[in-house]
Amino acid sequence: MKLLTNISYNIGKIWLAVILFLAMIISTIVSLPFIVIGGLIDFFQTHKLKPGHDHFNDYYSG
Repeated sequence: MKLLTNISYNIGKIWLAVILFLAMIISTIVSLPFIVIGGLIDFFQTHKLKPGHDHFNDYYSG
């Protein structure tokens, strides 16, 4: 009976590990598009040229 208890305990641990691993993979796949879109938005906002801004004045020290 003790052997059956150990086997069921180990199977339960394996199932828990598999379920947690799959949850980690799924959450990573779901969150990746949001991370990429956020990075692209930040990139375009930092490299966007503002209309009417004279960039030559940035280098003028007079």
